[in-house]
Amino acid sequence: MIWPLFGITAIVAVLTVLLLNLNLKTRWPWPLKAVSIAVAFAAIAGGYFAVKGLLGWPVRTSTPESLRVLAIDIVEPDKTKRLPGAIYVWAKAADSERRPRAYAFAYSKSLHQAVAQAHNRMRAGHRQGMRFGTPEVAGSDRSRPQPALKFYDLKRQLEDKTG
Repeated sequence: MIWPLFGITAIVAVLTVLLLNLNLKTRWPWPLKAVSIAVAFAAIAGGYFAVKGLLGWPVRTSTPESLRVLAIDIVEPDKTKRLPGAIYVWAKAADSERRPRAYAFAYSKSLHQAVAQAHNRMRAGHRQGMRFGTPEVAGSDRSRPQPALKFYDLKRQLEDKTG
C-alpha cells in the first residue's frame, strides 16, 4: 500500500528536476517553458487521481453482488455551507476474504432511512449484509439515479440457505 506513495514521490522528483533543468539550461522561449510547466503540473495531478483509489478514498465503482457491512457513516447535507451530504459504507464481499472497501453514495432521504435502520440493527448486535437493487431516480435530481440498497441480517440469511 505504501508503494504508490513512493511512486508518486519519484514522479514529482523527476518532473521537478526536469523542469529546473529545462528552465535554467535551455534557451527556449519563456512561453514554451510555461507550457512545459503546465503540462508537468497536469501530469502530477493525473498521477494523484490515478492512485487515489489505492490511498483509502471511497470508490464509486461497481460492487460485489453481496456485501457484509462493517461500518456506516451518514453525513447530512448542510445548506449553510452548501455541502451536498453523502453516505459512506465500509463493507467487504460476503463470499470472500478480500479486504474491506469504502463506498460513497450521494445523500438522499430514502437512502438515509435505510442505512440508519441497518446501522441501528448493527448497534443492536445483528451483523448486516447489503445487496443492490434496481436504481431509483432521486426526487428533485432526475439526472442521477440512486442505488436501491437492500439490508438484511446475515445470520437469518445463512439459516434460510440451510433450511
